[in-house]
Amino acid sequence: MTAKIEVSVEMVDKYIDCIKKGKAAGIDGLTVEHVMYSHPALVSTFCSDYARFVSEMHTMMITFDQSFD
Repeated sequence: MTAKIEVSVEMVDKYIDCIKKGKAAGIDGLTVEHVMYSHPALVSTFCSDYARFVSEMHTMMITFDQSFD
């Protein structure tokens, strides 16, 4: 059973804009500004990756729950 997760580019773009700016880079060296000013294709990639991640987590949770039946 696989859940169909819809994540829009507008939704991800909105949340990227809400992240506090001017913070220190993470361990990967990226800052929010790197993401904000990157090519729009990156947001599209985030959408598909996030949808896949949430779908996989949903499937794992269902499988885990069914293992106790």
